[in-house]
Amino acid sequence: MTDINLQEPDGFAVADITDDLNFIALDRLPSREDRLKALRSLASRVFVRPENGPEAEAYDEMLLRFERGFQVPQQGPYHREGAFMDSHLYIIRANIQNIAEGRFPEDVPEYVRQALHRTISSDPLAVEQYVFLHDITKAECLTLTLDSGEKQAVTWDEWQGMLRSSKSGQSAIKGSEAALNEFCREHGIVGISYYQQEDEGEKISHGDTGAEYIERTGLIDNSTMLAAIRAHEVAFSFENINVPTYDRYFGNFTQEERDFALTASYVDTMAAYQSEDGSNPKPDLTNFLALASSREKAESCREILAIALKGGQVLDEMLDVRIAEIVQDEELQSAIASLVEEAHPGRFRAGEFAQAYMKLRSSKDAIGKADVAERASKIVEHYEVERYDMSKLEPELRKVLAPHVSTGLITDGQIDTLIEALKTPDLDARKKATKGISAIRQEMKSVRELLATHKI
Repeated sequence: MTDINLQEPDGFAVADITDDLNFIALDRLPSREDRLKALRSLASRVFVRPENGPEAEAYDEMLLRFERGFQVPQQGPYHREGAFMDSHLYIIRANIQNIAEGRFPEDVPEYVRQALHRTISSDPLAVEQYVFLHDITKAECLTLTLDSGEKQAVTWDEWQGMLRSSKSGQSAIKGSEAALNEFCREHGIVGISYYQQEDEGEKISHGDTGAEYIERTGLIDNSTMLAAIRAHEVAFSFENINVPTYDRYFGNFTQEERDFALTASYVDTMAAYQSEDGSNPKPDLTNFLALASSREKAESCREILAIALKGGQVLDEMLDVRIAEIVQDEELQSAIASLVEEAHPGRFRAGEFAQAYMKLRSSKDAIGKADVAERASKIVEHYEVERYDMSKLEPELRKVLAPHVSTGLITDGQIDTLIEALKTPDLDARKKATKGISAIRQEMKSVRELLATHKI
């Protein structure tokens, strides 16, 4: 995977800081001074200042936000890669380089590697801009966790005021990682998160606020990247395979948007070093891999549905679009049943088809692309209304049932009605045609054998 127009910028000797498991080794990271130098150099390369006017002013403000972002504090079990966020951003960029050069932890499946590769090969500039933009409003969403268990939301100015109130804090403002850690110990700060709770209970997410800020600047016109910024923390919602949750967040995304979002989640996860007690911190890919498996299954389920419904008189050209629309429907089972009936009127037992599909979709079992054709075939086989070669079935069925006319167990008219019902896929008509007819009960074995023999 070396065909990507992504050159290693100054200060990112990635191969030298990647360990044998293809994680970035914290003990090999450059000094904070060198990391900041590398990040500033990279930012100057991937962002171009407009010549003048409001956009130039917005650009200058954006650079100030980058600098503020380098100073965002990191404490607690989920960001042990460094005391300031510059370490997180540096490691994200290093992992982008590792993707380009084909270095992944062995647990990362091939289909995920391909999706990440597609993203950085199709728009390497956007991926590098993402490094700086995805956390651009973290400073505005700080919540401190105290050793008492209390959570305290603070503004950036309040945080700076807290730092200025002590000697260790003043050193932290100047960039000392050791001083920041000391300040947090002195003030009982055991964790820092990057969302705040509104009075109504809603969370203010730095992903959402960041995307909104970027849109306001007018500097970046890339809806794919903005969608990824909004969703870059979604991986933490996945503890196992969960297609409904995946579709809730990503159901209306294009493949390009899903790829970028997956890439965003991957590099963010690979740059978040976790440890409860601070010893041997490492990225934990558990949630990310659950997200990736959920994506694979969600896409496979859509393909299963599409394959099962292809070939109808209606909807073929719009089928994939319709499926993409309905996966976020709160009444999905009903919507699936309606779609099945619309695509193939009378061909399937639509309610049972939809119920089986929902069971498949909601299970925690993995389904890969290699399983799609077989699964689609099984759904069709199990829930397609039986059709028969009536040229052969009709005379043999009449022969079995005719002797019972004289005994009153069936009439010629009932036989005719049954034959006509079997010529259509109308299950209700078939049930009605057989209801209460004693002759059919007596000859059930023979009737079933005939139906099985002449099933198309």
